Amino acid sequence: MAEVVILVGINQWEEFTRPAIRSIKAHDPDLQIVLVDNGSDPPYPEPKTDTEPYFLITTGERVCYAAAINAGMGWTDTFDWTVILNNDVIATGSIRESLAWMTQDTLWGNQLIIHKDMRWLGLWLFAIPREVRNEVGLFDENFEVCGFDDADYCFRAAKLGFRIEKSTLPVTHHWGKTRWGIPGYEGIRLKNKAYLEAKHNLKIGEQGDWRVFD
Repeated sequence: MAEVVILVGINQWEEFTRPAIRSIKAHDPDLQIVLVDNGSDPPYPEPKTDTEPYFLITTGERVCYAAAINAGMGWTDTFDWTVILNNDVIATGSIRESLAWMTQDTLWGNQLIIHKDMRWLGLWLFAIPREVRNEVGLFDENFEVCGFDDADYCFRAAKLGFRIEKSTLPVTHHWGKTRWGIPGYEGIRLKNKAYLEAKHNLKIGEQGDWRVFD
């Protein structure tokens, strides 16, 4: 089984991105990492040799999170599993060993959100098997910056008959360290929510209505 991690980051090389890479490699030395530099200033360093622990993709200009993920997913067609991670994470065990126990007919994530009969995952961690990736396709780049692009992907997967389930991959997330510092983010989030509801003809309620399993 072949696995790849797509790690998306903006700036914060020393604070988050480099420690995230090192933590993943400490537990899975041979795990392929595709690092997406989403318009960092200064840019992330280029790998020095073919033995460096990541493959670097640079978006050039700053794009939405969905577009940054899609830039990485263009390099993952041959892999059985694609794991998407924010840069503000630390691996505490083997991602590869955890994936070995997970079913291929399911979209997995470490944060499960439920409202009525709707289920979606927090996009700081998605584990996508090949079949789900091939059927659902890329992320919707109409979601500005970030927010509810995760729910959209889950709803699309569910409509195709895939399950949405909580995983326990050994990854710790530094909650709120990147997203909520974006200027005007609350307004962007509400706009994305309205777009999601119109696209799928549903109402997902407010955050206080959701059951969240971390």
